[in-house]
Amino acid sequence: MPVLEADPYVKVNLYHAKKRISKKKTHVKKCTPNAVFNELLVFDIPCEGLDDISIEFLVLYSDRGSRNEAIGQLTLGSSAEGTGGEHWKEICEYPRRQIAKWHMLCDG
Repeated sequence: MPVLEADPYVKVNLYHAKKRISKKKTHVKKCTPNAVFNELLVFDIPCEGLDDISIEFLVLYSDRGSRNEAIGQLTLGSSAEGTGGEHWKEICEYPRRQIAKWHMLCDG
């Protein structure tokens, strides 16, 4: 991946019981190797049954000529490991509150 000319974006997949039920993506940040995605993506999720929901964030490198390459990923959900599981637990405890956290991405 050419770091100096990265065109990253984030694809967000919403899963219920391991089946993808919705997907959204951010705008591509042209020529921005250290992009900040301050975009609001809204999913309508009922408060009950949050244990079966997971949200996958894929940071991708946009390349017009070929398949987009994954840079990193993060999963939030009750079965997620590490900070993704901890963050999800807080979300479930306070379902109407915005809870912002920084996360390290795993390899894509």
